[in-house]
Amino acid sequence: MDKEEVVTIIRSIISSSQAPLKISQINNDFKKHTGISIPFFEFKNLVEFFQSIPETVKLTGNPTDYYVGLVISKKSAHIVSLVEKQKKNRKTTKFDSFKYVKPCSLTSRKFENRYVGIIVITKFIR
Repeated sequence: MDKEEVVTIIRSIISSSQAPLKISQINNDFKKHTGISIPFFEFKNLVEFFQSIPETVKLTGNPTDYYVGLVISKKSAHIVSLVEKQKKNRKTTKFDSFKYVKPCSLTSRKFENRYVGIIVITKFIR
């Protein structure tokens, strides 16, 4: 795998994301797609490799925690605009579909509400 091919894969990984990615995230995605980590070529580490391709990526952050963003060119501007218009992923929990029902009191009896699926079962407590 030559340097141009690696840079092309890195560009596609970064352009598919809406936000800048950490170097470790890019390396993990690269490994998922190709089966190998990003090769450094003649560089000591990934930071130096990314610094050697300023026409493709820009590094931001501090030396312990770099974020990598894409340098937008005329060729990639259309794809970047499409990715920016995508819906943002919202993390959901398994309890998002449940609605809380306030406990009510009927005369002097107390009720306890329990969640079971989408149905709320009410149980008398004595």
